[in-house]
Amino acid sequence: MGVARRWARGVIVLVLWLGVTGLPAFAQDEPPAPDGSRVALVIGNSAYDTVGLLPNPVRDAEAIGVTLARLGFDVTEVNDLGNSGMRRALQEFELKAATAEIAVVFYAGHGIEIGGENFLIPVDARLERDTHVLDEAVPLSRVIMAVERASSLGLVILDACRNNPFAAQMVMTDASRAVGRGLARIEPGGSILVAYAAKEGTIADDGDGEHSPYTAALLAHLETPGLEVSFLFRRVRDDVILATGGEQEPFVYGTLGGAPIYFVEDTQQAPQLQANAEGPAQNAGQDGLGNVAAAYEAALAINTIAAWDAFLRYFPSGYYTDLAVIARDKLLALGPVGPDGEPIGEPDLPVFVEEPQLIAAAPLPLPADGDEAVIARCDTLTAYRYDPDRPPDILPVAVADVTAQLDAAREACTAALEVAPDLGRLHFQLARVFAITGDYPAALERYRVAAELGSAAAMNEIGLYYRNGTAVAVDIDEAIDWLTRAAGGGSTDAMINLGDIYDQGEEVAVDLDEAGRWFRMAADAGHPEGYAALGYRYDYGRGVERDQAEARRLYRLAAEAGSSYGMVSLGYLYDWGLGGEADYAEAAYWYEQASLAGNSYGTSNLGYVYEDGRGVEADLGRARTLYEQAAAAGNPYAMYNLGRLYQDGIGVTQDYDRAFRWYQQAADGGHFYAMNRLGILYDNGWGVAEPDPEAARLWWEQAADNGVGDALHNLGYLYETGRGVARDLERAGDYYVAALDRRNAATIDEFMNYADAYAVAVRRKVEQFLIDLGLLSGRADGQIDDATRNALLAWRDG
Repeated sequence: MGVARRWARGVIVLVLWLGVTGLPAFAQDEPPAPDGSRVALVIGNSAYDTVGLLPNPVRDAEAIGVTLARLGFDVTEVNDLGNSGMRRALQEFELKAATAEIAVVFYAGHGIEIGGENFLIPVDARLERDTHVLDEAVPLSRVIMAVERASSLGLVILDACRNNPFAAQMVMTDASRAVGRGLARIEPGGSILVAYAAKEGTIADDGDGEHSPYTAALLAHLETPGLEVSFLFRRVRDDVILATGGEQEPFVYGTLGGAPIYFVEDTQQAPQLQANAEGPAQNAGQDGLGNVAAAYEAALAINTIAAWDAFLRYFPSGYYTDLAVIARDKLLALGPVGPDGEPIGEPDLPVFVEEPQLIAAAPLPLPADGDEAVIARCDTLTAYRYDPDRPPDILPVAVADVTAQLDAAREACTAALEVAPDLGRLHFQLARVFAITGDYPAALERYRVAAELGSAAAMNEIGLYYRNGTAVAVDIDEAIDWLTRAAGGGSTDAMINLGDIYDQGEEVAVDLDEAGRWFRMAADAGHPEGYAALGYRYDYGRGVERDQAEARRLYRLAAEAGSSYGMVSLGYLYDWGLGGEADYAEAAYWYEQASLAGNSYGTSNLGYVYEDGRGVEADLGRARTLYEQAAAAGNPYAMYNLGRLYQDGIGVTQDYDRAFRWYQQAADGGHFYAMNRLGILYDNGWGVAEPDPEAARLWWEQAADNGVGDALHNLGYLYETGRGVARDLERAGDYYVAALDRRNAATIDEFMNYADAYAVAVRRKVEQFLIDLGLLSGRADGQIDDATRNALLAWRDG
């Protein structure tokens, strides 16, 4: 959707060459570098207020905490936490984890998945409605955020997939926001692993013994010497499958780099091999076999008898040798071997191997066999949330989840079309796979087939292709035709896109009434971006009488339905007291929800909340972390704010070079205030080889052309002083007046308090501006007296 965005918060201005600043002067040392430590947060929630006692979580947490402490972890163990307690524990732990080598969070208790997002449930949660989960539970993404800055490994272990009693008692307000079994699949980035007690879409057993089967398996293997983390969880998986008769299968999400990670170091080293009659001299350190675990993992990746024989030649004894013998014997047990020593199957019996990605990705139980099962596999891997043809029992699949399993999705939908070639949604879903891979011509071709079979979702995509010129020439009339057909078929996306076309006036006349009609239709159908677009209209009085109280109401509906834009905008209105009383805590909450939903503007705004201490305790380290996260996502506001921190030494050591780099990136992203700041750095020679007034002028002109009042003031300064340009008081006065016209605070302050520093001709320009406004009487004589200052105050406050 192309609705105009107002992500404004996070912009902080008012630092000019004159040193004028409206920024708080915080002082804080740089956070220390990673110190090689190991830290762990262990939470066990057993005593739930409304759904009864879980017997094992607290016992599980206590045992895990003791074990991790023996392994050298600095362990924080807390049990039976309510909502505020869990959030506070994560905030405190995040600071410790930021300097650690390994950071672990272990959680045992109830968890829930709603609409594809996972939450951990505090003991005081009631969850009477599905929308309450945002208020009463802790998103898994927040837990991951707490460990992500560990230098080697951030690990989240969840024994939280139990059969959840909250789901049965919960009132659902949106049919598209389904409650899943267990937890949903995730794809953490960086050096992060997330371990589930049961893979996505399934539930875990709490167990009849002292510990749950999953925790019991962890306790059995955490202290095994030389067991690399990846293999540790494989061992845990095997134990749990055996203990539960195959009914529970743990799963680990995420990938690590090539360096092995141990909880207990391996003392076995590869032997130094000498030259002998059988071959040339070899050195274990040079050929990559210096680490037995790495060699074992390489052999396991190949998994042939020849690979295991090679491993055993180099490592004739030890723990990994025993594993290698077992793996080799398993291959031999598959049947007779051929001349190359590898197993061969019986020639008359074809081998069918079920695609593991298909099994792992299915959020719901699939039909056992037949055409229905083939179709269901395509649906469960690629179904789109706003496709009117999506079966109601199929959960939607986000783009990131389709991307994580593209080959499986392509194969599944290709197979589904072989058994159901006239089912339009299958063509649409295969086209979706092509589009995600960037093969837009193939996607368009498949969308056309789907549209011919009645797929409204496909018609919407064709309309967007014509609107944006994707794989076809831009043709707005064709776009409107396809989108109108799609909207008639129930595509709420198409309603949003039609509203956007008429709102923006893309090769058609702007028609705000028509735009509002389409947005209202989408909102009435429950599309979160429909609510958000209507909220924007009332927020800015676009096509309606401005009513920010109504904007608040609509943004809340959008936010509660999952719109991250609605979350950011609702936070903004609370932040600035627009449409009602200011509520900084509420603003911080909605910024955080937007951030957790992946909206980088929410992350950047949340950073400013922590920097300024509004609704939360001021925390400059947290603020900088949030800015860095948003900047990594390409957010120019966050880049600008990082430049500010380094330029002004806010919570960091002042560093003009870093400030310059961040401002440059922000300016490249279109941030006009960063352009103004670059002018300041060039003018003063900060972060550059020497002062460069010409470069400063060019940056200030770009910022001024986009309405930045500070840049207009700074251009006035250049022309008044003749710095890098011919002195021109007439032009200087025009720039100062243009800044005053924007009610620029720095300009008003300068002429109220330091007027004598300005040339008489410039002061006359300022007076004439106030006379023309009717705020000052008499003639412009260049004398800034009390009457002139009162006029400036009236203009500022008007």
